[in-house]
Amino acid sequence: MKKENKIFLATLGGLGIIVALYLYYFFMHRMYSIGIFFYLVGAFLIWTTLLFKEMQKRRRMLNTLKRLDASMSSTLEFSEILEKIAESVANVLGFKVVLLSLVNESKDLLERKVSYGIPDEVFKKLQKKPVPMPKFEELLRDEYKISNSYFISHKHKEKIESHRALYTYTPPYEKEELKHNWHPEDIFFVPLLSKEGKILGIMSVDKPVDRKIPSMEKIELIESFVHSASRAIENAKAFEDATTNLESLTAIYQVTTAIGGVMKLDDLLRAVLSIVHNKFGYSHTAILLLDKRKQFLTVKESIGYPSFDVKSLHIRVGKEGVTGFAVKQQRPVLVPNVREEPMYIGDKSKPKSEIAIPLKTKYGLIGVLDVEAEGANSLTEGRDLRLLSSLATYIGIAIDNARLYGEVSELAVTDGLTGVHNYRYLKIKLSKLLERAKSNNFPLSLLMLDLDNFKNCNDSLGHLEGDKILRNIAHLLLKNVRKDDVFTRYGGDEFMVILPDTDKVHAFNFADRLKEVIKKSPYNLTASVGIATYPDDSEFLIDFVDKALYKAKEKGKDSVFGFKLESQP
Repeated sequence: MKKENKIFLATLGGLGIIVALYLYYFFMHRMYSIGIFFYLVGAFLIWTTLLFKEMQKRRRMLNTLKRLDASMSSTLEFSEILEKIAESVANVLGFKVVLLSLVNESKDLLERKVSYGIPDEVFKKLQKKPVPMPKFEELLRDEYKISNSYFISHKHKEKIESHRALYTYTPPYEKEELKHNWHPEDIFFVPLLSKEGKILGIMSVDKPVDRKIPSMEKIELIESFVHSASRAIENAKAFEDATTNLESLTAIYQVTTAIGGVMKLDDLLRAVLSIVHNKFGYSHTAILLLDKRKQFLTVKESIGYPSFDVKSLHIRVGKEGVTGFAVKQQRPVLVPNVREEPMYIGDKSKPKSEIAIPLKTKYGLIGVLDVEAEGANSLTEGRDLRLLSSLATYIGIAIDNARLYGEVSELAVTDGLTGVHNYRYLKIKLSKLLERAKSNNFPLSLLMLDLDNFKNCNDSLGHLEGDKILRNIAHLLLKNVRKDDVFTRYGGDEFMVILPDTDKVHAFNFADRLKEVIKKSPYNLTASVGIATYPDDSEFLIDFVDKALYKAKEKGKDSVFGFKLESQP
């Protein structure tokens, strides 16, 4: 038997006992009148009927709340929770229009999140106009407060005119709807409060189905549901935060693991983008690096841009692109729909979302991590922006380390005086190119060039001037070698050139041209050049080329010599 029925029967039983006692005293003592007896019985019956009705009302409220709670407890997805709250308020509590807004604490704004009964185009416009919290808090006055809700009558029009459009929506009304006591310009909303009593947002309603201002009973029911909805929102937000944090930690672990041993910048960028692209399913990903001197961004590595060569782009900071704007503002930028963003560079034929995250190190801003996803509003602040911001910190540090490694590596293979590659670099490249020549059965030649009597320059002009001439000669020779050739300083006034895929005859002709370049320079110098070729001479090309240079010097300088050449001047 149901609880309220048991209470009702117990009440009737109690009434029977009272009647029995009264009859006993009436017949035994005849001290009370029959009128008083029936008055008491009638009053008790009325009280019992009212009690029963109140229990039925409570039962309906509990059933309604159970239905509402059941709709919210079916998911932990934050966006779905919000949609179910709005839908449940509309369908169960009887409102044709529901607007759910949440507080963005970082921006101190009240942002519209979900609506029911509002046309999409109208709701999108509302979303673009978030309400400053200080402006909204002006409405939280005691004169408008009913229980924990706020009802602002249209009669207070002069007081709320500047606020109404900021946070609520006044829908069009039919003529017959105006005959009842809910006015189109009335405002009713309930704050969503955290466990600590902090405002999470508000739920505003309009166009009640019964066309009446909510009764206290209905307000109590709405507030009970809003209390449950607030807990559901907090739980969903906590779940979303936990999920995002787990994804962030997993992604950070994967990125740091993948790039831990990668020190070359190009390899590093490819590894990072591959993880970000594959793990999170973004349609387009790119890393752009900043040229601080020229103030533009270039795409260093990208995935998902088949239609055009993004690496040819030069995006001016603050003037072009979402990425350029992110660098200018030095903060992350989220664009819900690129079709509506005038600064977007790219294909606008389909709706997409974009996030641009500046990459920073302790030395300053170095570039941008940029992602795009198909569909408007497909990237969110809660998940994607937070996740990518966490990743960007580690990516920035990794890029900085790779650049530093590259600079140190470059210094290790760069001649300090002339700025061209040194003998260490020559040995590394010669070993690789020799293996390639052996595998493919291609010739490989090595030149060794020595400036004749360069000591006289140092003696007559001084070492500082001699160093200057040596630098100029090095860059003059560098300009006259081919793209695939490897030019290095061997030491002193000697230089070497590796000539891939070049036999001895062609190497001789090339060496003769370099000798003439030196002779025609304004420094009154000549050069002697030795030639060694694989496989004609040996795979020990450095030993052979040194001997060939010695032979060229023996010939009287300003000459070229190579072993096994049939005709040499």
